[in-house]
Amino acid sequence: MNINLLRVLNLLSIFAAAPDEEMQTSGRSPTITHFIITIMSASIISYSELEAQNMNIAKIQANRDLDKKNVEAKMEDLKMRGLICNAIIVPASDAINEGLQLCDFKDPKIAVTAENADQYVVVVDGQHRLAAHLRLKDSDPEYSREFTFQYAPTERAYTIVAMLRAINDPGHTWSLKDYAHGASTLNGSCPTLSFIADLVAQGVPYSSAAKWAALNRKITAQMVKEAMNSEGEVNATLTITKNLEHGKRIFAAAKTRLGLTFVKPRPFVDWVIDTMTEEDSKAEGASKISGFFESLSDDQVKVLKKIKGEKGKGSKEELLKKELDNLYNAYQNKSE
Repeated sequence: MNINLLRVLNLLSIFAAAPDEEMQTSGRSPTITHFIITIMSASIISYSELEAQNMNIAKIQANRDLDKKNVEAKMEDLKMRGLICNAIIVPASDAINEGLQLCDFKDPKIAVTAENADQYVVVVDGQHRLAAHLRLKDSDPEYSREFTFQYAPTERAYTIVAMLRAINDPGHTWSLKDYAHGASTLNGSCPTLSFIADLVAQGVPYSSAAKWAALNRKITAQMVKEAMNSEGEVNATLTITKNLEHGKRIFAAAKTRLGLTFVKPRPFVDWVIDTMTEEDSKAEGASKISGFFESLSDDQVKVLKKIKGEKGKGSKEELLKKELDNLYNAYQNKSE
């Protein structure tokens, strides 16, 4: 199904949470016609009109980061067909009142706060299309298409974050990286989410990042998604930080000696978790394993990095685990 049609259908579903007063008092159920009228009657404004009004555009920091390839694809699409689906905006004051952190769309270093909110609208859906439009305006003299926005209904029974999530869910366009970033931004006081988001931003797969943060296998992808979906409420597992600093210490030591590419894969952190024996406290285990990685010689690092799967001997993961076990046992014997 066309992604723009999916977006429209999804908007219809979230608008259903806000029937008008007449429907509430009459007891009638809202119809699909009612929602179409709601959308079509929403205020539409062009980018040029916003500029003429000295209005700027802000970005929700919890929204996913711009993807370069996506923007480039949108540039080609805009040049060929123009804008098919209006971007959706809300007044910046609405977003600030909901506790969202905002920044200027063109210059993320500029914070949008209550003091300058009257100079901004916030793009909720369409940031890649908008970025593509702005790049074309700056780089292509022949590009002269207009870009239009549509205000979300001012009276709504759903939050901006709920709208943001719902708009993106139909096409499954948010990756776990996007959810980790968004959940961390919305829950800035949750150090576990912050560390997971930091690792994912470095290119560590989510499945590995969650394990580094907890040094166990208890944090699930669904927990991070719910931290975004619940707009500030997080699963109790994410609030447990007793192993967080130990995970940071081991990851830093391993990354320093072996490099990010080597320590990113899930089997590597699985080895770390499995090697921390129950006899050791996590603090003792973290001290031993981080010390082990710090002690690796250049020759040992070269051996580890050259390991490949061999037919009849085992997969790369199996042979790597075996070599790490041998090196770690030798390290422990030497330390005793």
